[in-house]
Amino acid sequence: MGIDFNPTFFYHEKAAKLTLSSPDEEIRRFWIRHGQACIRISRYFAEELGQSCVMNIWIPDGYKDIPAARLGPRARFKDSLDQILSIPYDCSKVYVCLESKVFGIGLESYTVGSSEFCLNYAAKNGIISLMDNGRYHPTEVVSDKLQTITPEDFRALAKDFKVTLPERFLYETE
Repeated sequence: MGIDFNPTFFYHEKAAKLTLSSPDEEIRRFWIRHGQACIRISRYFAEELGQSCVMNIWIPDGYKDIPAARLGPRARFKDSLDQILSIPYDCSKVYVCLESKVFGIGLESYTVGSSEFCLNYAAKNGIISLMDNGRYHPTEVVSDKLQTITPEDFRALAKDFKVTLPERFLYETE
């Protein structure tokens, strides 16, 4: 793998509240174009290095207080991801990953890019679900999340990332 590239949907004046889940179409459109540009940048890295590039998407979107409407931000996030991934790219050169967040300062009650959302979106859209141990609640562990991925998904990951997984890892139930 050549490089792990993060599109950085934070530390910008247009990230003051929400990014890819923003109800403000101008803000959301800015971040969609940013995500599409980052796919092109990832492709450039891959071509120049002669190795694949991982593009890891995660967003800081969420709320400190419990929101009444929880579906709207996720629907907008899904639509934004769909638009970002709609541009043509070579998935053998650019590995798009989606990383969840559990919470952060100011996001204690609701995170748009939750583990459940990101796992399901990645599985349905043929991208990689990136699981970072530092992104889960202290009572959660990645090993529990891995059990939700099918053996076929593990084989695909092992092939793409040249990782050898023992057969017992793929099929053991305990």
